[in-house]
Amino acid sequence: MSAGNVAARLVIAVFGVVFAVFVGAEYRRRDPPPPPAPVARTDPRAVVETTGGELAPLHGVARGRQRRRFEKQFAYPDGSSKLTGVTIVTDEKNGSRTFTITGNEGHIAKNETTIALDGNVRVAGSDGMTVATEHATYTDADGDGARAGAGGSSRAAAPRATASG
Repeated sequence: MSAGNVAARLVIAVFGVVFAVFVGAEYRRRDPPPPPAPVARTDPRAVVETTGGELAPLHGVARGRQRRRFEKQFAYPDGSSKLTGVTIVTDEKNGSRTFTITGNEGHIAKNETTIALDGNVRVAGSDGMTVATEHATYTDADGDGARAGAGGSSRAAAPRATASG
């Protein structure tokens, strides 16, 4: 064997020993990381809490014509939801107007049949119509679509929309 082969084998052997020591040192037992801090729940009855988002209705005729944005959402075991910082944008059935509805808090019933908004409720139509109230309710009892009702206290034909304040 030539001197070059011996030197190369020696370098390879030293590298192998150093590499084995390095790998062995990496396999040492490590301290477990501390457990994550528990998340403070805002509403202990909620099964899901979401911060910031947008919902699109999955049921009824409003499907595809309505968007619901929120700052927080709380989903409950019975299928209902509570939203804070609510903005609902909906198109009229024939597409002639768009309504933007805002409120401090919203409650959505199971199967999205009723939406109730409370606190600083504002309705603004793309045609310039505006309504301000403290409470508004939208009920889609027969799946006929969206109508806007406004005033001190009013009702529209099915589905019913009421506002009071």
